[in-house]
Amino acid sequence: MITQSRTMLLLLTTSLLILPLTTLATKRTEIITECDRKILVKTQHNLTHLKAKDVQRLFLAFDDNCKHHDDFHAWGNELLFEVLQRKPKLFLKQLELIPNGKHRVILDELEAPQNHRFDLESILRKVARVKGHDRAKEAVLSALQQASHNY
Repeated sequence: MITQSRTMLLLLTTSLLILPLTTLATKRTEIITECDRKILVKTQHNLTHLKAKDVQRLFLAFDDNCKHHDDFHAWGNELLFEVLQRKPKLFLKQLELIPNGKHRVILDELEAPQNHRFDLESILRKVARVKGHDRAKEAVLSALQQASHNY
């Protein structure tokens, strides 16, 4: 009986110690809502000093359904090109880290630029010069070549 009580006490104590740690981890996890304009605002605000988390958030905000949200779609598409132009290595690295479904959505966006102010040839050259990230680089170069045909 005493052994059983000690075991229960140990389990209870362990649970009480672990519970706050899992709650803390949950609080740090950011939930990204698809087609969320707030993500675009944050990305636009951070363009001059982009970090991996900014690019990751931007990618995760995209979804096929965003094409039906004109305000998100046009601005988000423009930001993808802006990020790729400014930070091609960071773009490629983060593209490798997102799930395949999102990967395809981002590439589809690159194939269909919404704004013609970007010099696709210049972006193609910048991406081609990036060392490493070969799979992502090949996919992005292919999407940009498709985009130049669509221009």
